[in-house]
Amino acid sequence: KYTFQMLPQSPGQFWLITENKRGKKGLYASKTEFTLSPRYDDIQVWEADLFKTELKGKTGLINTQGKILVPAVYDGLNYQSGQ
Repeated sequence: KYTFQMLPQSPGQFWLITENKRGKKGLYASKTEFTLSPRYDDIQVWEADLFKTELKGKTGLINTQGKILVPAVYDGLNYQSGQ
C-alpha cells in the first residue's frame, strides 16, 4: 500500500509513504532514492523538510534524510511560529 504526499517546498521531489502488511510505515524519496524502512505506526508531513512520526502512541520528528531529530517518546508535539 502506498500513500503519495507532495512536499510543498521541494520542486521535482515527491515522497511515498509506504505501509507494510503489519501496518508499519516508511518513506521513499523520488529524487535521492532515499528509503526509510517501515517501522513507524504513522508518518505525516510536518513541514517542508520534516516528518512527524508516531510509534507506540508516542510522537517524534525525523528529517528528509531519516535522521531522528526528536525521538518518538512524547505524548504530542505543537508547532509555534517564531515571528
